[in-house]
Amino acid sequence: MWDQRFLLSKKITFQQLKISFFSAFIIYIIMLLFLAVLIFLTAFNGTSNPIGNEGNTNMFNKTLGIAIQLIGENIMFVSILFFWHKITRTFVISPITSITTSLILSGSSFGLLHLSTYNYNWIQCLTIIGIPAIAQMIFFLIFKNIHMGYILHFNYNLIIILFSYIVSI
Repeated sequence: MWDQRFLLSKKITFQQLKISFFSAFIIYIIMLLFLAVLIFLTAFNGTSNPIGNEGNTNMFNKTLGIAIQLIGENIMFVSILFFWHKITRTFVISPITSITTSLILSGSSFGLLHLSTYNYNWIQCLTIIGIPAIAQMIFFLIFKNIHMGYILHFNYNLIIILFSYIVSI
């Protein structure tokens, strides 16, 4: 029982914050490259997030609200991860296979929960949200700290907001 409570109360070091921001940047670059290849090879048309349609000033004012929303999203994603892990453990004996399968299924499920936000564009939901969500949970598993997944999620969204602001100038 103590180990589970320790996952929630573990402090984050400045070094971990730097790793989180750098990793969020790398995930963003990988996501952009993947989307560029997808657009080049197919007739893929992306849909913008509604928050980007409200103007840059309002977007920066919403950063606190986004931070609070991400807490709920992180709780939801961890719950989905545990759900899929529980199901896969009944069918798969190997822990590595079970964790990998549950990460892929939970990332896909979490990405597909955003279908209405991206006008039911499932490819975009899986690439922009599903794949980075898997990386966030890998952070949670590596650092054994649920806050690292949240910080990576926040940094990823912050980088998206900053780059969309820079592009709109």
